[in-house]
Amino acid sequence: RLDQFGQNASHLAVREGLVAIGVIPILHRDTVIACLNVASRSLTSVPASCRSALESVAGHIGGAIDKIRTQEQLAESQRNLQTLFDSVSDFLLVIDLQGKLVQVNQVVLQRLGYSEEELLGRHVLQVHPPKCHDEAAGNFERILAGETDTCRVPLVTKAGEEISVETRVNRGRWGNADAIFGISRDVTERERLQDELKRKEEW
Repeated sequence: RLDQFGQNASHLAVREGLVAIGVIPILHRDTVIACLNVASRSLTSVPASCRSALESVAGHIGGAIDKIRTQEQLAESQRNLQTLFDSVSDFLLVIDLQGKLVQVNQVVLQRLGYSEEELLGRHVLQVHPPKCHDEAAGNFERILAGETDTCRVPLVTKAGEEISVETRVNRGRWGNADAIFGISRDVTERERLQDELKRKEEW
């Protein structure tokens, strides 16, 4: 009945020509998360035969809303993770246990001159100089075996320019699979200063 919904509902009813309004709470895990509103211009109440159907619909809507909320929260978490990922100033690579790149940050793409399509799914050896592939492959095997967590093999740009780096790795999970996280810091300037200091000492 309209008189149960207050003055605002009465004004709405007059404007729209309604004689009855029904409100079905939409629940999820015993919490009201929304309402399903129905109205009629001819019936003064919701027939009993319709109530169970409306309640069933409301139940399905509750599950759908919760699923949408979960997906939105997941998308937000992924955006936050990507923002954090791309805020790291070092080279950051996520590698699966077969040695394939599954994710990299923007520093890798910008400094090495690749697009995501050119790197993701490719073997990590692609970002190391060809002359160092044997050394890099050996290091990767030792990392998998847990024998080391560092690597000094340089990175190489798409154009062939080498970048001296110092890489530290950690084991973890990416998605639903085990992965290796490598953080490579550019040590080119540090090595240049060390070489300069060494030359001065030799004089």
